[in-house]
Amino acid sequence: MILGSSFPEDAFGLLDGVVPAVFVPLLLAVLVQAAQGSRVVTAVVTAGMVQASGVAGVVGAVPLVLMIAAGSLSVSAFSDPYFWVVKRETGDPVEIVISRFTVPMMAASAAVAAAAWAIAAVFT
Repeated sequence: MILGSSFPEDAFGLLDGVVPAVFVPLLLAVLVQAAQGSRVVTAVVTAGMVQASGVAGVVGAVPLVLMIAAGSLSVSAFSDPYFWVVKRETGDPVEIVISRFTVPMMAASAAVAAAAWAIAAVFT
C-alpha cells in the first residue's frame, strides 16, 4: 500500500536537497516506523522506497543498509507492537517502558546512524 501510494514521491519531494542523501534512508525509515510500528515492515518498505528513488545509487550499500536499520530502531513506542508486549509482560507503567525500552532503542538508532554516516564520509 505504501509503495503504491504517493507517499514515496511526497516524502522524497520534501527531503530532496534539504538533507544530505545519506540521511534520506534514515528519515524515510523514521517516518514509516512512526506510522506503522513494525521494524521488519519498516525496513522492507523503506528499502523499496529508496530503491525506487535512485538514492541507492548515491549512497554506498553499507551506509544505506545501516541507515535503514537505524531508522527502524528510532521510534519504538506507541505504534510498535513489541512496546506493548514489553509493557504487558513486565507489568511496568508506560513511563518505565519508555525509559527502559524506547530510550535505549533510540540511543542504538543514533549510534548506528553515526556509524553509517562515518562510513559514508570515509568511503564515498
